[in-house]
Amino acid sequence: MIHELSDECIFVILTDYASMGKELQIINDTLQDSPDRNVIIDFSKVQMLTSSHLSNLMILRGLLEQNGRKLILCNVSFQIKCEFTVCGLRDVFDFADDKYAAQVILEKIG
Repeated sequence: MIHELSDECIFVILTDYASMGKELQIINDTLQDSPDRNVIIDFSKVQMLTSSHLSNLMILRGLLEQNGRKLILCNVSFQIKCEFTVCGLRDVFDFADDKYAAQVILEKIG
């Protein structure tokens, strides 16, 4: 589910495992045409990641960084953070405790 927080930021709540790949692909497709927004993704409902999910996140991160924008992941469980660590991606992504903390990070760099 995609919500506009402002003209410069969108907030995405990922749903269940079965829909997550499709949701990430929709975000990537949406931002291909206008990657001029920061993105905060809420992982509170995410219980598992696949290599496809990680690939879509890497593509999104790269697209945003090319355009001077940020991707912040919030409400990420300990288990999911461990998956990022095992894959060597823990330091690649920016994490925040929740949506509000992510917005504060964006305000500081913005």
